[in-house]
Amino acid sequence: MSVVLIGSNPGLLLYRDEHPVAFASVWSVDWSRWGGGSVIIVATEFGWLTAADDEHFARILLDRFTRHLPEAEEFAWDTRVHHVAGTPRIELNPAEGMRATAPGIAVEISEVLDRRHFVDPAFRLGPSAVGLSNVYLPCVRGSLSLDGERVVGEPSVPAQADPPSSTAYLALAEVWVDTTGALGLPTLPRSEVDRKRHLRSLRPSL
Repeated sequence: MSVVLIGSNPGLLLYRDEHPVAFASVWSVDWSRWGGGSVIIVATEFGWLTAADDEHFARILLDRFTRHLPEAEEFAWDTRVHHVAGTPRIELNPAEGMRATAPGIAVEISEVLDRRHFVDPAFRLGPSAVGLSNVYLPCVRGSLSLDGERVVGEPSVPAQADPPSSTAYLALAEVWVDTTGALGLPTLPRSEVDRKRHLRSLRPSL
């Protein structure tokens, strides 16, 4: 078994008039083959953006993980990804929810409905199949603000779902396993020069 990432990845998909308008993916990575830290990724009808101290690490999470999640499929892929430099601040509480902020971005998820273990040994990430497990906590409420303006929309929370589900959720104690090298990424380059070179090599696929 080859564990490649350990952390958490809450998400929020907002709808307006039954149409998806924004998706936020909040990463708090305790360890991975490519580094660690906090990253916020947002998709809207206007494009994609990342927020993190380390743009290189943010692009890896975006390119190999977030843009292949089912929630992200609602949004057209655009190679022009805007990056916001700055350290995201993430406050996670399994009893209450999450608040994540970065320059010009605020994501809030609250009112936990359920807590249950999720395991998929062949979770699809584009053409790849990798192992994923986490503790899934669907929530009632979620909001996203960009540059001080709240995105108009609400998460989808099916009233009769049993067990409960929601497009506003926490995903805690998350572990990704890649036993075959399907993600196709080397270990994080060590030097700053190599990191910049690696980032440039990623951009054509973005």
